[in-house]
Amino acid sequence: TGLYSINIKIMGSVPNLSLGDSATVFKELANFGLTNEEAVFSLSLACLLLVCLVLTLLMKTEIGLVLRSTGDNIPMSEANGVNVDTMKIVGYMISNGLIALCGSLFAQNDGFSDVTSGTGTIVVGLSAVIIAEVLIHDLTIGGRLLSIGIGAIVYRLIILNIYEIPNLDQNLVRLFNAILLALVLFAPELQKRLKIRGLKLRNE
Repeated sequence: TGLYSINIKIMGSVPNLSLGDSATVFKELANFGLTNEEAVFSLSLACLLLVCLVLTLLMKTEIGLVLRSTGDNIPMSEANGVNVDTMKIVGYMISNGLIALCGSLFAQNDGFSDVTSGTGTIVVGLSAVIIAEVLIHDLTIGGRLLSIGIGAIVYRLIILNIYEIPNLDQNLVRLFNAILLALVLFAPELQKRLKIRGLKLRNE
């Protein structure tokens, strides 16, 4: 795609770029006596909580409410005089900024940047949203954002357990991933048919 070519140019016309001995935020945290695992966990958790806090505050402002209404019902938003095209651009700007933040942390943790490292990320995001919706209901906007982060962790833990299956044929890993995605997508319908209610953390 066009974005692939743009990423190649940004990386100096190479598909894989090593950070080598360059300073990273995780190395800086290691200077405070933290191990690499502790630095990754603490910084990732701090970023998750900070992003959830900032987005929660934003969504309670006037522009945040307009963003939410545009996402929920475009025709109704247009009928109320909202410039939905502008709101879409604002939403794209926020999402791309968060993608850049996550990508920078990912590259610093791995020690290199690869042009294909983002492949499949949209699947994780979609699965995280669905898992969060299935497990927990009736959340505030802040709780909903936080639950999506938890959903992503749950999805990754499931994938990790798949990789640890004894004598697993590595050629079947992508098949298992596809089956898992199908199950996640079907989970809301299954929950509705079986009348299974998720956790409710907010009183009516």
